[in-house]
Parts: sequence; C-alpha cells; structure tokens
Amino acid sequence: MIKVYTDGASRSNPGLASCAFVIQKDQTVVFEYAKFLGIQTNNFAEYTAVLLALEKCQKEHYNDVAIFSDSLLVVNQCTHQWKVKSQDLFPLYKSIIELVRCFHSVTFTHIPRKENTHADRLCNEIIDKVSTDIK
Repeated sequence: MIKVYTDGASRSNPGLASCAFVIQKDQTVVFEYAKFLGIQTNNFAEYTAVLLALEKCQKEHYNDVAIFSDSLLVVNQCTHQWKVKSQDLFPLYKSIIELVRCFHSVTFTHIPRKENTHADRLCNEIIDKVSTDIK
C-alpha cells in the first residue's frame, strides 16, 4: 500500500496558493512535489494536491493508494459523505472520482494537521519563495 500525504495552502484565502504531496512506500519517502497555484482558495489547493498525487500514482502504476489529508472537506466529499456544492471545486472532484476508478483501491483518511507536517512544509516553502520573489 502506497501512502500519500496531501496538503494545500492559501494565504488570505483566496490568496497566494500552493499544493503539495508526499508519497511513501514502506515508511520511506519515494517522491515529493509542490506547486504554486497563483491566487486560489485553500479548498482549491487541497483538491489540486489530491488530483496531482493520484495522477502521479497512476503514472507510477501504484494499485493500492491511501490518501491522507488534513482537509475534512476533501476527505468527506471524496468518500461521498458530503455533497460538493462549490462550482469551482466540482471539476476537480469529478476528475478525482474518475481517476480513483483506475486503481485497485484508494482510501481517503482525515488526519490532524500535526500528522501532515511534511506536505504542509512543502506548501509553505513554495509560497514563501514566491512571496520573496515578488517583493
């Protein structure tokens, strides 16, 4: 089972935004990624992190993926416990649900922010870098 930790960040919400994910296999980080998203909401960033992570897992031919996120919204919507009401998030949600069908299994688990420090750090580093470049 591949473990994927995802996170999204937005300063001022909407504001400077980024997303990141960390892929672990047998407790070892095998891949990490962060991306600046421009001006976006935190929820958009959280969803984008999950989508990009699943795309990477598909490319690597991982069959069983466990997604861990500190976004209760993303986890509950991707597990069909909550409806997606946002028109901005629905296309991302739809892409994720379609992509999930390509795997043997994908689980979504909500975790506290303190258990998601690696992905959180990557998000903040890229926003800090862009913020510094803008000044």
